[in-house]
Amino acid sequence: MTSTLLVLDTTGTIIHLAGPCLLHLISIVLTLTSIVRRKVYLSSNNLSYFRAWLDQIGLHRDYFIPPILILLCFLPHLIFFNILTNVCYEPKLSLYSHLHIFFNLITFVPQALTFFIYIYPSTSFLTEFYRSTVCGCVIQRLCLGIKCK
Repeated sequence: MTSTLLVLDTTGTIIHLAGPCLLHLISIVLTLTSIVRRKVYLSSNNLSYFRAWLDQIGLHRDYFIPPILILLCFLPHLIFFNILTNVCYEPKLSLYSHLHIFFNLITFVPQALTFFIYIYPSTSFLTEFYRSTVCGCVIQRLCLGIKCK
């Protein structure tokens, strides 16, 4: 692989890995900023911004689960990518193919966990999932024997 293609491949991989985490963190900061401003404005006991930030981070610590989970799931893929771009390592083709597929599948764990953490336990979310998505309609028809509307 030429050096230009290697640089483009590395840049694309870093953007692909860091982009979702960066978007999550930006949205978390903007959401918490909005909440903290309202809390400080409405507080009657002279609440400081710093104390309000700490309180809101404690209350909304579940906001930080997705970016941490994304990083943990992308970490093996990133390590594998860096090992393979190193010129001193010659991988066996079958091992390389299996590891590449496995690490690519691991990157989809956060999206799957979102379904099982938030949608599956909630009856209202699950009902909406069955009612409004094609996948939910197929699951209803095949597994539950209920015809979709």
